[in-house]
Amino acid sequence: DGLGLAACIYRNRAVAAVKVDEPARPDYPLAASLAARALMCAPYDQASQHSLATVYINWGPKAADDGRFDEAIAALAHGLALTNHRDVRNNLGAVGIDWMQHLVDAKQDDAAEAAAQRLAK
Repeated sequence: DGLGLAACIYRNRAVAAVKVDEPARPDYPLAASLAARALMCAPYDQASQHSLATVYINWGPKAADDGRFDEAIAALAHGLALTNHRDVRNNLGAVGIDWMQHLVDAKQDDAAEAAAQRLAK
């Protein structure tokens, strides 16, 4: 059907947004937008559901690896709210621990405490 085809096109574009060659960076916000559009076209399609979750599963840890912890936490929290996927939840916990450890190692105890309070919400 037409909506299924549209969902497939959006999913493929979402994949293309994150599969780029160096030095280009994956465009996770674009991929999330495209994957969400796929899901709107086909809300019960497992491939569309998986596509959206996968964007967030990969986005959070990649941003954290690059030292962009605020972006990582925000992306994972948003992804969890949208998908309620266990791997998004697990990555949110893991990135949160890494973020607090990074702050403690940098002797930013007040910031680590603030991060812990933010993550507890």
